[in-house]
Amino acid sequence: MSFLSILLTVLGILLLLGLGTMTGLFFVGRKLYLSWRKPYKRAIDSLSRMSHTSVPFLQEFTYHPLFRQWLRVNGKQDLQALTVLFCATDSSTKGYILSSLPQHEQKKLHMKIKQKKSFTAEDVEKAVSKVRGYMENEYQHPTKKLDLSFYTLYFHEDYAEALKYIQSYKKSVNPILQETIDDIATAVLHSIPYYRSRRMYEQQHKFEMFLTKDLPDMLGLISQLPPPQRQEKEKELAVFLKQFQQEFEEAENSMYLSVENALQVKMRAAKEKFYKN
Repeated sequence: MSFLSILLTVLGILLLLGLGTMTGLFFVGRKLYLSWRKPYKRAIDSLSRMSHTSVPFLQEFTYHPLFRQWLRVNGKQDLQALTVLFCATDSSTKGYILSSLPQHEQKKLHMKIKQKKSFTAEDVEKAVSKVRGYMENEYQHPTKKLDLSFYTLYFHEDYAEALKYIQSYKKSVNPILQETIDDIATAVLHSIPYYRSRRMYEQQHKFEMFLTKDLPDMLGLISQLPPPQRQEKEKELAVFLKQFQQEFEEAENSMYLSVENALQVKMRAAKEKFYKN
């Protein structure tokens, strides 16, 4: 082999080594840049790729005012759930989360998410459990009046679509009727868990049909009417809803009265049995 051939071979090897080194440095540099510029990319991408049915619920929770209340009360203590919620929400809410935390808490959250390579179904389910627990406590002991948006989130997997439809189409009716719709819908939604837990399926089904079928259909039809006809139909709907509300309240009072009577009978029977012995 001539000197020229050897020289060309050496130069070729050096060129290949140089190209390989440059390529390696490019990918390493790009990874370091993305790690600095987008430190949460791996975690966010991991959550977005998941097909878990509860991820949309967590996203909706971060958009609700209740989330800010949860963040003040529980967010700092529950870093694991906050990590999932942070990655589930949009960029503006991410900014709010970070700005609401003290600097040392910001650093803890930053490092935890940055080091998170991938989420599991268990991570999501634990976060859902924390959120559900907080919402259940708010449902049982409300710190303020629970509105329709709360119940839309609370019943996210059951009636969310119908309740969002109601909230959207009620905007086409007058403000007084909107308030009536809110009052009736929230009262019915508050009662459904009672019927469900006591297996009162007939009452549960009746009110579920009212929320998911009857009321949305009526609002949808009214929205299709021209303004002159709509005003008269709104009055008719208001009368119907008031009657429905009255019957609903009477049925509830009767139900609770029967429970009280049954309790009195049980206590009287126990008292008589005690004194006989």
